[in-house]
Amino acid sequence: MPSMCDIYTARDIGREDSFLAFRILPSKHSDFLVQEAHKVTETASQILGLRYCGIFADLISTPQNEIKIIEIASRIGGYRDRMYRESYNISLSQQLINVAIGKKITISRKPKKYTSLIEIFASEKGVYKEILDKNSLFESAGVIDCQIKAQKGNIVGLAREGF
Repeated sequence: MPSMCDIYTARDIGREDSFLAFRILPSKHSDFLVQEAHKVTETASQILGLRYCGIFADLISTPQNEIKIIEIASRIGGYRDRMYRESYNISLSQQLINVAIGKKITISRKPKKYTSLIEIFASEKGVYKEILDKNSLFESAGVIDCQIKAQKGNIVGLAREGF
């Protein structure tokens, strides 16, 4: 794909929790780091024999700009497909089909727009009551989708505690 999806954890934003706070496209990392991530992923995929399938690569970069593999798997879908559609106007699923049937794929490296997926968890354990003024929060022009998974009366809490 034209860009990595940058991920920032709760700890990255100063929260003592384990959730993935932000997923961002296009990547804000340097072109060098993005190219290195592509090389590592491509090499690992070839070694593993992953062909004609969607590849998910979870990587981490060191302060020395070395790329380390956390996980590589043959999967596709979920939030990634929606984020790439919004950012680059491409469908990951359709690109996978095109590759599998030998159809040429073209991908614009210039993003259509900036996209971020944000997850918010409670900062302490308690009972979920409501989000005040959620209409103005979730109905702004820049919000494409919003899902509130907690229902009124549910127990909520830190992600690292299973919430």
